[in-house]
Amino acid sequence: LHNAYRALDFRDEEVVFDRLAQSLSGEILARVYLEMRRGLRLENQGGARVRVRDVSLSGLSAEEATAPGTLRYQARWTVTCTVGHWGHTPLRTNAYEALVTLAQFDARWTIAELEILDEERVVQAQP
Repeated sequence: LHNAYRALDFRDEEVVFDRLAQSLSGEILARVYLEMRRGLRLENQGGARVRVRDVSLSGLSAEEATAPGTLRYQARWTVTCTVGHWGHTPLRTNAYEALVTLAQFDARWTIAELEILDEERVVQAQP
């Protein structure tokens, strides 16, 4: 997960794809790459720029695999990032819960499927 989010730090589309391919495979690799590519185009047209600051796993439990040779987990994590737009860069944290399926691809385990079960923005307490 951390490596996939870190791909947001790069602007060159080839580097983004190569970074994602280290952690994702199959249909999810293509889907995430195309979503990030669309985001890069919007950024180049004056849209928001996201910089990931932290990815923290907060829960993980094994689930029954749905295909031979795979591992499946229910995972919970948070992502903290800055979102630069309109001259300021607020800090934002989102929490996720998903079913994550891992499969071996080129002799390493990669995320082959990701089914988001819940996503919410975490409101930070103001000092």
